[in-house]
Amino acid sequence: MVCCTHSQWLGISTGEKTCDLLESDRAQTLLANSPYIEEQWPSLFVLIGSTCKARAIKELVSVRSVTPTRAHGEVHLHLDPSSAFSKQPIYVADSDIPERHRRGKILPEASCHETVSHSFRQPGIQPLDASSAAGQVHAQLLHPFADVFCLFASDLGGLRGVSRQVAAWLEKPQASLLPTETYPSLIIVTEGSTRTGEKAIKDWFLQNLAADTPRSLFDRFSGLDVVTLSPVGTMSNGARHRRLKDRLMRVRDRISKHRTESRTLFSARHFHAFFRLACQHLTGGNSEPFDFVTAARLHNPVPPDLRQHLSNFLQLVKSPRELIEFAAPTIASSLFLDSYPPDAPSKSLAIPA
Repeated sequence: MVCCTHSQWLGISTGEKTCDLLESDRAQTLLANSPYIEEQWPSLFVLIGSTCKARAIKELVSVRSVTPTRAHGEVHLHLDPSSAFSKQPIYVADSDIPERHRRGKILPEASCHETVSHSFRQPGIQPLDASSAAGQVHAQLLHPFADVFCLFASDLGGLRGVSRQVAAWLEKPQASLLPTETYPSLIIVTEGSTRTGEKAIKDWFLQNLAADTPRSLFDRFSGLDVVTLSPVGTMSNGARHRRLKDRLMRVRDRISKHRTESRTLFSARHFHAFFRLACQHLTGGNSEPFDFVTAARLHNPVPPDLRQHLSNFLQLVKSPRELIEFAAPTIASSLFLDSYPPDAPSKSLAIPA
Protein backbone atom coordinates (compact mmCIF):
# COMPACT_ATOMS: atom_id res chain seq x y z
CA MET A 1 0.00 0.00 0.00
CA VAL A 2 2.92 2.38 0.68
CA CYS A 3 6.35 2.80 -0.87
CA CYS A 4 8.37 3.84 2.18
CA THR A 5 9.74 1.49 4.82
CA HIS A 6 9.01 3.67 7.86
CA SER A 7 6.57 1.85 10.12
CA GLN A 8 6.78 3.89 13.33
CA TRP A 9 3.45 5.33 14.43
CA LEU A 10 4.00 6.59 17.98
CA GLY A 11 7.03 7.51 20.04
CA ILE A 12 8.05 9.17 23.28
CA SER A 13 10.64 11.94 23.31
CA THR A 14 12.03 12.91 26.71
CA GLY A 15 14.17 15.90 27.65
CA GLU A 16 15.44 17.31 30.91
CA LYS A 17 12.12 19.05 31.59
CA THR A 18 9.88 17.79 28.80
CA CYS A 19 8.09 14.66 27.68
CA ASP A 20 6.40 14.56 24.28
CA LEU A 21 4.15 12.09 22.52
CA LEU A 22 5.15 11.90 18.85
CA GLU A 23 2.48 10.79 16.39
CA SER A 24 3.11 10.15 12.71
CA ASP A 25 0.47 9.83 10.01
CA ARG A 26 1.41 6.17 9.52
CA ALA A 27 -2.21 4.99 9.92
CA GLN A 28 -3.55 7.37 7.28
CA THR A 29 -0.72 6.53 4.91
CA LEU A 30 -1.41 2.79 5.06
CA LEU A 31 -4.91 3.29 3.63
CA ALA A 32 -4.17 6.37 1.54
CA ASN A 33 -4.42 4.49 -1.76
CA SER A 34 -7.51 2.49 -0.92
CA PRO A 35 -10.44 3.34 -3.22
CA TYR A 36 -12.85 2.09 -0.54
CA ILE A 37 -11.67 4.23 2.40
CA GLU A 38 -15.11 5.82 2.85
CA GLU A 39 -16.58 2.36 3.41
CA GLN A 40 -13.86 0.82 5.58
CA TRP A 41 -13.97 0.34 9.37
CA PRO A 42 -10.51 -0.55 10.67
CA SER A 43 -9.76 -3.00 13.48
CA LEU A 44 -6.69 -2.60 15.69
CA PHE A 45 -4.70 -5.46 17.22
CA VAL A 46 -2.08 -4.37 19.79
CA LEU A 47 0.74 -6.91 20.14
CA ILE A 48 3.20 -6.37 23.00
CA GLY A 49 6.42 -8.30 23.47
CA SER A 50 9.80 -8.76 21.83
CA THR A 51 11.16 -11.92 20.17
CA CYS A 52 8.01 -14.09 20.33
CA LYS A 53 5.90 -11.12 19.27
CA ALA A 54 8.21 -10.49 16.28
CA ARG A 55 7.66 -14.06 15.05
CA ALA A 56 3.90 -13.62 15.33
CA ILE A 57 3.85 -10.32 13.43
CA LYS A 58 5.84 -11.84 10.57
CA GLU A 59 3.06 -14.39 10.19
CA LEU A 60 0.10 -12.08 10.81
CA VAL A 61 1.08 -9.28 8.42
CA SER A 62 3.80 -10.85 6.26
CA VAL A 63 6.47 -8.39 7.44
CA ARG A 64 9.91 -9.60 6.35
CA SER A 65 11.83 -8.07 9.22
CA VAL A 66 10.62 -6.86 12.62
CA THR A 67 12.87 -5.32 15.25
CA PRO A 68 12.00 -7.33 18.40
CA THR A 69 12.53 -4.62 21.03
CA ARG A 70 11.01 -1.17 21.10
CA ALA A 71 11.79 1.89 23.21
CA HIS A 72 9.25 3.15 25.74
CA GLY A 73 6.10 4.28 23.96
CA GLU A 74 7.46 3.28 20.56
CA VAL A 75 4.66 1.72 18.53
CA HIS A 76 5.01 0.58 14.94
CA LEU A 77 1.94 0.03 12.80
CA HIS A 78 1.38 -2.52 10.05
CA LEU A 79 -1.55 -3.35 7.80
CA ASP A 80 -2.62 -6.92 7.15
CA PRO A 81 -2.24 -6.98 3.33
CA SER A 82 -5.02 -9.55 2.90
CA SER A 83 -7.48 -7.09 4.50
CA ALA A 84 -6.32 -3.90 2.77
CA PHE A 85 -9.33 -3.65 0.46
CA SER A 86 -11.88 -5.32 2.73
CA LYS A 87 -14.59 -3.56 4.74
CA GLN A 88 -12.57 -4.16 7.92
CA PRO A 89 -8.86 -3.63 7.28
CA ILE A 90 -6.70 -4.83 10.17
CA TYR A 91 -4.08 -2.60 11.75
CA VAL A 92 -1.46 -4.41 13.84
CA ALA A 93 0.32 -2.25 16.41
CA ASP A 94 3.75 -3.56 17.40
CA SER A 95 5.05 -2.49 20.82
CA ASP A 96 7.17 -3.59 23.78
CA ILE A 97 7.61 -2.86 27.50
CA PRO A 98 11.38 -2.33 27.87
CA GLU A 99 13.40 -1.84 31.02
CA ARG A 100 12.58 1.32 32.96
CA HIS A 101 16.02 2.88 32.48
CA ARG A 102 15.65 2.98 28.70
CA ARG A 103 14.83 6.44 27.34
CA GLY A 104 12.24 7.27 24.73
CA LYS A 105 13.40 7.72 21.15
CA ILE A 106 12.59 10.46 18.68
CA LEU A 107 10.81 9.50 15.47
CA PRO A 108 13.23 9.57 12.53
CA GLU A 109 12.77 12.52 10.22
CA ALA A 110 11.19 11.38 6.97
CA SER A 111 9.62 13.56 4.31
CA CYS A 112 7.08 10.83 3.51
CA HIS A 113 5.40 11.14 6.93
CA GLU A 114 3.92 14.02 8.86
CA THR A 115 4.82 13.92 12.56
CA VAL A 116 2.96 15.86 15.23
CA SER A 117 4.41 16.46 18.70
CA HIS A 118 2.03 16.53 21.67
CA SER A 119 3.66 17.77 24.90
CA PHE A 120 2.51 16.11 28.11
CA ARG A 121 1.22 18.83 30.40
CA GLN A 122 1.46 17.89 34.06
CA PRO A 123 0.65 21.11 35.97
CA GLY A 124 2.69 21.58 39.13
CA ILE A 125 4.61 18.28 38.97
CA GLN A 126 7.72 16.87 37.35
CA PRO A 127 7.50 15.83 33.66
CA LEU A 128 6.63 12.21 32.99
CA ASP A 129 9.45 9.77 32.39
CA ALA A 130 9.37 7.62 29.26
CA SER A 131 8.13 4.53 31.10
CA SER A 132 5.17 6.32 32.72
CA ALA A 133 4.23 7.99 29.44
CA ALA A 134 4.32 4.63 27.67
CA GLY A 135 1.95 3.20 30.27
CA GLN A 136 -0.52 5.96 29.42
CA VAL A 137 -0.13 5.26 25.70
CA HIS A 138 -1.08 1.60 26.18
CA ALA A 139 -3.73 1.90 28.88
CA GLN A 140 -5.45 5.13 27.87
CA LEU A 141 -4.62 6.10 24.27
CA LEU A 142 -4.71 2.75 22.45
CA HIS A 143 -7.36 1.15 24.68
CA PRO A 144 -10.49 2.83 23.18
CA PHE A 145 -9.42 2.01 19.62
CA ALA A 146 -8.16 -1.56 20.07
CA ASP A 147 -10.12 -4.77 19.55
CA VAL A 148 -7.52 -6.85 21.35
CA PHE A 149 -4.35 -6.56 23.43
CA CYS A 150 -2.12 -9.56 22.83
CA LEU A 151 0.65 -10.00 25.44
CA PHE A 152 3.46 -12.52 24.91
CA ALA A 153 4.31 -13.98 28.31
CA SER A 154 7.77 -15.28 27.32
CA ASP A 155 8.79 -11.74 26.33
CA LEU A 156 7.41 -10.01 29.42
CA GLY A 157 8.91 -12.03 32.27
CA GLY A 158 6.39 -14.87 32.27
CA LEU A 159 2.84 -14.81 33.58
CA ARG A 160 3.91 -12.88 36.70
CA GLY A 161 5.34 -10.17 34.47
CA VAL A 162 2.10 -10.03 32.48
CA SER A 163 0.07 -9.86 35.69
CA ARG A 164 2.11 -6.97 37.06
CA GLN A 165 1.86 -5.08 33.78
CA VAL A 166 -1.90 -5.52 33.46
CA ALA A 167 -2.32 -4.52 37.13
CA ALA A 168 -0.41 -1.29 36.42
CA TRP A 169 -2.77 -0.55 33.53
CA LEU A 170 -5.84 -1.19 35.69
CA GLU A 171 -4.62 1.39 38.21
CA LYS A 172 -4.66 4.15 35.59
CA PRO A 173 -7.71 6.38 34.99
CA GLN A 174 -10.54 5.10 32.82
CA ALA A 175 -9.67 5.45 29.14
CA SER A 176 -13.00 6.35 27.55
CA LEU A 177 -16.77 6.44 27.93
CA LEU A 178 -17.42 3.67 25.41
CA PRO A 179 -19.77 0.82 26.40
CA THR A 180 -18.00 -1.95 28.34
CA GLU A 181 -18.90 -4.61 25.77
CA THR A 182 -16.79 -2.72 23.19
CA TYR A 183 -13.68 -2.80 25.39
CA PRO A 184 -10.73 -4.73 23.93
CA SER A 185 -10.21 -8.36 24.86
CA LEU A 186 -6.97 -9.57 26.44
CA ILE A 187 -5.10 -12.52 24.93
CA ILE A 188 -2.10 -13.97 26.77
CA VAL A 189 0.22 -15.99 24.55
CA THR A 190 2.30 -18.72 26.18
CA GLU A 191 4.52 -21.47 24.79
CA GLY A 192 4.34 -25.17 25.60
CA SER A 193 3.90 -28.67 24.22
CA THR A 194 0.21 -29.02 25.17
CA ARG A 195 -2.91 -26.86 25.20
CA THR A 196 -4.70 -28.76 27.97
CA GLY A 197 -3.44 -26.32 30.61
CA GLU A 198 -4.85 -23.13 29.08
CA LYS A 199 -7.80 -22.96 31.49
CA ALA A 200 -5.49 -23.58 34.46
CA ILE A 201 -3.17 -20.80 33.23
CA LYS A 202 -6.14 -18.45 32.92
CA ASP A 203 -7.30 -19.24 36.48
CA TRP A 204 -3.76 -18.86 37.83
CA PHE A 205 -3.39 -15.49 36.08
CA LEU A 206 -6.65 -14.14 37.52
CA GLN A 207 -5.63 -15.24 41.03
CA ASN A 208 -2.27 -13.48 40.76
CA LEU A 209 -3.85 -10.40 39.23
CA ALA A 210 -6.20 -10.20 42.23
CA ALA A 211 -3.11 -10.21 44.46
CA ASP A 212 -1.51 -7.41 42.42
CA THR A 213 -4.52 -5.07 42.33
CA PRO A 214 -8.02 -4.87 43.83
CA ARG A 215 -9.39 -3.78 40.46
CA SER A 216 -11.16 -6.28 38.23
CA LEU A 217 -9.71 -7.17 34.85
CA PHE A 218 -13.19 -6.88 33.40
CA ASP A 219 -13.43 -3.22 34.33
CA ARG A 220 -11.13 -2.59 31.36
CA PHE A 221 -11.28 -5.72 29.19
CA SER A 222 -14.29 -7.47 27.70
CA GLY A 223 -12.72 -10.92 27.76
CA LEU A 224 -9.66 -13.02 28.59
CA ASP A 225 -8.12 -15.84 26.53
CA VAL A 226 -4.94 -17.88 26.78
CA VAL A 227 -3.35 -19.26 23.60
CA THR A 228 -0.47 -21.74 23.88
CA LEU A 229 1.94 -21.91 20.95
CA SER A 230 3.87 -25.07 20.13
CA PRO A 231 7.64 -24.90 20.80
CA VAL A 232 9.77 -23.25 18.13
CA GLY A 233 11.02 -25.73 15.56
CA THR A 234 8.26 -28.30 16.00
CA MET A 235 6.34 -26.97 12.97
CA SER A 236 6.32 -24.08 10.51
CA ASN A 237 5.89 -20.52 11.76
CA GLY A 238 2.52 -20.33 10.00
CA ALA A 239 1.23 -23.50 11.62
CA ARG A 240 2.46 -22.39 15.07
CA HIS A 241 0.46 -19.17 14.88
CA ARG A 242 -2.70 -20.46 13.16
CA ARG A 243 -4.65 -20.81 16.41
CA LEU A 244 -3.57 -17.35 17.52
CA LYS A 245 -4.69 -15.82 14.23
CA ASP A 246 -8.04 -17.63 14.42
CA ARG A 247 -8.55 -16.41 17.99
CA LEU A 248 -7.73 -12.84 17.02
CA MET A 249 -10.26 -12.95 14.20
CA ARG A 250 -12.99 -14.37 16.45
CA VAL A 251 -12.37 -11.63 19.00
CA ARG A 252 -12.40 -9.01 16.21
CA ASP A 253 -15.78 -10.28 14.99
CA ARG A 254 -17.26 -10.15 18.50
CA ILE A 255 -16.00 -6.67 19.29
CA SER A 256 -17.06 -5.37 15.86
CA LYS A 257 -20.56 -6.72 16.42
CA HIS A 258 -20.86 -4.83 19.71
CA ARG A 259 -19.36 -1.69 18.21
CA THR A 260 -21.86 -1.84 15.35
CA GLU A 261 -24.78 -2.30 17.74
CA SER A 262 -23.63 0.65 19.89
CA ARG A 263 -22.77 2.77 16.82
CA THR A 264 -19.13 3.06 17.85
CA LEU A 265 -17.59 1.23 14.87
CA PHE A 266 -15.74 4.12 13.25
CA SER A 267 -14.92 4.57 9.59
CA ALA A 268 -11.27 4.91 8.62
CA ARG A 269 -11.54 8.70 8.39
CA HIS A 270 -13.24 8.95 11.78
CA PHE A 271 -10.77 6.46 13.31
CA HIS A 272 -7.85 8.64 12.23
CA ALA A 273 -9.50 11.92 13.27
CA PHE A 274 -10.57 10.59 16.67
CA PHE A 275 -7.11 9.17 17.31
CA ARG A 276 -5.48 12.55 16.71
CA LEU A 277 -7.96 14.13 19.15
CA ALA A 278 -7.31 11.34 21.66
CA CYS A 279 -3.57 12.14 21.51
CA GLN A 280 -4.35 15.77 22.30
CA HIS A 281 -6.67 14.73 25.13
CA LEU A 282 -4.12 12.38 26.71
CA THR A 283 -1.30 14.92 26.73
CA GLY A 284 -3.45 17.89 27.69
CA GLY A 285 -3.40 17.18 31.42
CA ASN A 286 -7.08 16.21 31.48
CA SER A 287 -7.78 13.30 33.82
CA GLU A 288 -11.30 12.74 32.46
CA PRO A 289 -11.97 9.76 30.15
CA PHE A 290 -11.87 10.47 26.42
CA ASP A 291 -15.42 11.26 25.27
CA PHE A 292 -15.99 10.56 21.57
CA VAL A 293 -19.19 12.64 21.55
CA THR A 294 -17.46 15.68 23.02
CA ALA A 295 -14.53 15.19 20.64
CA ALA A 296 -16.87 15.03 17.65
CA ARG A 297 -18.34 18.40 18.66
CA LEU A 298 -14.99 20.03 19.44
CA HIS A 299 -15.45 22.62 16.69
CA ASN A 300 -19.21 22.88 17.24
CA PRO A 301 -19.71 22.79 21.02
CA VAL A 302 -23.11 22.72 22.69
CA PRO A 303 -24.10 26.34 23.50
CA PRO A 304 -23.98 26.99 27.25
CA ASP A 305 -27.38 28.70 27.08
CA LEU A 306 -29.11 25.87 25.19
CA ARG A 307 -31.32 25.05 28.18
CA GLN A 308 -32.61 28.62 28.37
CA HIS A 309 -33.35 28.72 24.63
CA LEU A 310 -35.33 25.48 24.86
CA SER A 311 -37.23 26.81 27.86
CA ASN A 312 -38.13 30.02 26.03
CA PHE A 313 -39.30 28.05 23.01
CA LEU A 314 -41.44 25.64 25.02
CA GLN A 315 -43.12 28.50 26.88
CA LEU A 316 -44.75 29.42 23.56
CA VAL A 317 -46.43 26.03 23.32
CA LYS A 318 -50.11 26.40 24.26
CA SER A 319 -51.46 22.86 24.10
CA PRO A 320 -50.42 19.18 24.32
CA ARG A 321 -51.23 18.84 20.62
CA GLU A 322 -48.79 21.63 19.71
CA LEU A 323 -46.15 19.97 21.89
CA ILE A 324 -46.57 16.59 20.20
CA GLU A 325 -47.12 17.68 16.60
CA PHE A 326 -44.90 20.77 16.40
CA ALA A 327 -42.54 21.52 19.29
CA ALA A 328 -41.10 18.05 19.92
CA PRO A 329 -40.44 17.26 16.20
CA THR A 330 -38.89 20.72 15.69
CA ILE A 331 -36.50 20.31 18.63
CA ALA A 332 -35.62 16.73 17.64
CA SER A 333 -34.93 17.59 14.00
CA SER A 334 -32.86 20.64 15.00
CA LEU A 335 -30.67 18.58 17.33
CA PHE A 336 -30.40 15.86 14.68
CA LEU A 337 -29.26 18.24 11.95
CA ASP A 338 -26.91 20.13 14.27
CA SER A 339 -24.98 16.93 14.99
CA TYR A 340 -23.73 16.81 11.39
CA PRO A 341 -20.71 18.83 10.27
CA PRO A 342 -20.93 21.32 7.37
CA ASP A 343 -21.10 19.77 3.89
CA ALA A 344 -22.18 16.38 5.23
CA PRO A 345 -23.58 14.09 2.47
CA SER A 346 -27.23 14.90 1.82
CA LYS A 347 -28.28 11.24 2.11
CA SER A 348 -26.96 11.20 5.67
CA LEU A 349 -29.29 14.07 6.57
CA ALA A 350 -32.48 12.28 5.66
CA ILE A 351 -34.65 12.39 8.77
CA PRO A 352 -36.70 9.20 9.24
CA ALA A 353 -40.45 9.72 9.31
